[in-house]
Amino acid sequence: MEIKKNSINFYSVVNENDGKVIELSVSYNKGGLNYWTYKEEPRGIYIHITPMYKSNGTVRITCGGDASESGFKAFVKPLGRLSAKALNDVANIFNQALCDEVARLWKNEEFKTARDMILEKRNAVD
Repeated sequence: MEIKKNSINFYSVVNENDGKVIELSVSYNKGGLNYWTYKEEPRGIYIHITPMYKSNGTVRITCGGDASESGFKAFVKPLGRLSAKALNDVANIFNQALCDEVARLWKNEEFKTARDMILEKRNAVD
């Protein structure tokens, strides 16, 4: 687990041979215009699933493509301003065990199942 100012990140290895890792991040976003999609996004807590490759101190991620290559993000909870308590409460639901399960599903190429599981967990957040 890695804790930063506005996010809590969990990591799980998908494939040790090629260095593929899943990052599950619970983060606060100020909202506003997303310059990548040109859509307005609400202020609050988001969950991000990012597949990446780590080797020799280098991290490689893929932008674009489908969710199996670039991952996805989902809005979890509206929040007016950054709150460490609110971030921790959500991180207790989206935790290391969930990250490990997502990595297992990713390894078996069950991307839709992993996404659906994340979206279902999102409903448990009040």
